[in-house]
Amino acid sequence: MRTIIKPYERATTDYSNGQKVYYLAGGTEALRLNSSVPSSSTLVDLSLVLDKSLKLEKSILTIGNGVTFTDLIESSLVPAAIKKSAHFCASFAIRNAATVCGNIATCRDDSYMLPVLLSYGAVVNYVVGDKEYNQALSTYIKAEAKGLILSITLNCEKKVEVKRIGLTSSSHAVVIVARSAELIAVAVKGSGVFVSANLDSLIEQIKFTTDMFGSAEYKEYLVKTICEKLSKELAI
Repeated sequence: MRTIIKPYERATTDYSNGQKVYYLAGGTEALRLNSSVPSSSTLVDLSLVLDKSLKLEKSILTIGNGVTFTDLIESSLVPAAIKKSAHFCASFAIRNAATVCGNIATCRDDSYMLPVLLSYGAVVNYVVGDKEYNQALSTYIKAEAKGLILSITLNCEKKVEVKRIGLTSSSHAVVIVARSAELIAVAVKGSGVFVSANLDSLIEQIKFTTDMFGSAEYKEYLVKTICEKLSKELAI
């Protein structure tokens, strides 16, 4: 049985004392079949302390930890590539509940948002106990950092393109590829999330697997061909 606790102050205390807790924002991961959140776990209800704001100062967009996929889609402040990534989630109900920062925290190998945010060179602001950190999102996921994400910031002036391949619009993505002039980021089902400055080094990082979503060779082919297509769209 899962135990839900509140308020947030207790959550930081429990985490500082070494107790493993899971933060509950939109709750979509905890409710998912075969969830990464154990059935006997402590969930921390963040509903009263989430920051649901989207702020644009000059070209810097700040996404609060309570912003949902629907909020992104409906905001005039959000770049088209990020809106497109939010639409990769085919379920209207899930888009209304799932938060951007929650999708980052789960770091799934079919993550809707990580590839596009990594391509923007996003920075994550998070807390562990009473300590606050600002870290490149790429560093955050490689270090498998844990804690409560407060916000994500990115430069909207960067031009980014993104594409998803899946068996159906509502199934898990086989691959999601996002690209800017500086970075390529991918989510590959069965392998994980990866980012690099060039395609060759990106491919070297990925251990492609064969599963119900496709062969290892097929997934590698998709990553390469989509990267080439996005490069042409960006005129790189």
